[in-house]
Amino acid sequence: MYFFPRTPLYWFYHFSALIMVISVDLVTSIEQGEINIHVLKVSILFAIFFTISTLIFRYIFNTRGWVSAQYQKQIPSLLIAGTVLSILVTFSIITVCYYVDFYNSIYLRYIGENVSLINAYTSRFMLRQCLQTQLFICSWIFIYTSISHQKRAISAKLQSLQFENSLKSTQLESLNTQLNPHFLFNTLNNIRFMIAESVETADDMMVTLSELLRYALEVTKQDKVSLNSEVQMLNKYMQLIKIQYEEKLIYHTEIQSGLSEYQVPPMMLQLLVENAVKYGIESSKTAGKINLSITQSKQSLILQLSNTVPKEINTTTTSMQIGLANIRERLSLLYGPKGSLETQLNDKQFIATLTLPKEVTCYQ
Repeated sequence: MYFFPRTPLYWFYHFSALIMVISVDLVTSIEQGEINIHVLKVSILFAIFFTISTLIFRYIFNTRGWVSAQYQKQIPSLLIAGTVLSILVTFSIITVCYYVDFYNSIYLRYIGENVSLINAYTSRFMLRQCLQTQLFICSWIFIYTSISHQKRAISAKLQSLQFENSLKSTQLESLNTQLNPHFLFNTLNNIRFMIAESVETADDMMVTLSELLRYALEVTKQDKVSLNSEVQMLNKYMQLIKIQYEEKLIYHTEIQSGLSEYQVPPMMLQLLVENAVKYGIESSKTAGKINLSITQSKQSLILQLSNTVPKEINTTTTSMQIGLANIRERLSLLYGPKGSLETQLNDKQFIATLTLPKEVTCYQ
């Protein structure tokens, strides 16, 4: 904190206000078309001591912690500070006029000849000058403190928003790291089973897996990707799953045209499909179906995934609910109330419906 402000805008406003006040005093004191030289001298003295007093107040206000105190509770203290400073400024003006020859004519004109300095402090000039100075100093103090508190409030709000955004980014990264290992474990586990049956098939699965991992690494730092990229990744994933389950899994997609460039959170559809495979296909003794439908409404993108569910399966298991909870948390961080995940169990079908706001800027 410097005693002399280094902000040009501060000095611009300060001296602009002083020039305006002094100009009014000079214009109102014109006698016979000439400027009153005594008023000019007093105005110069006032400008000097007024500037010094405001700099002192500003320095104390910022270094003594006044700026962090509640503004409403400061008002009495600010009035007292303005009054004390106005008295000191007026005392200083009268003292300079008494001792300095250049200003002595002001002392003689407004206070009187042969009047002691002690008596001058109790004169009408002292009272009038003190009240006028108090008006200016108190006005300056309230304007300055109001601006300071407003700037502090705005700064605090910006810091809060920055912290909130940082927290959201951290939470999103944490959630993404929960998804990617889960995806990798399932796929590697499938490849492990296929090696014993067909090395060639396992090799094809490894190639597809490498493409999926490359995609996962590319989007791990992105909040959203194009729907086209996400669907392509999902199709590759389903290629791996189909190799394992063969005829036991029936996968069907129905995507409305013109939606490929809309944004969606990465790996979210893949997590829903993982849940559908684990709790719908894997647990079933018969063939199961997974249907992906992507449509749009006026303001939203609607992604619906349905899968058949065996009678004996429990869709409220903890592991399944953790995956769905992760999705809901990501949606909340990315979209707030505009994004949602709704689930329902209907006629042996588990239906998960993602509703996302339409966004067309893609991160490719």
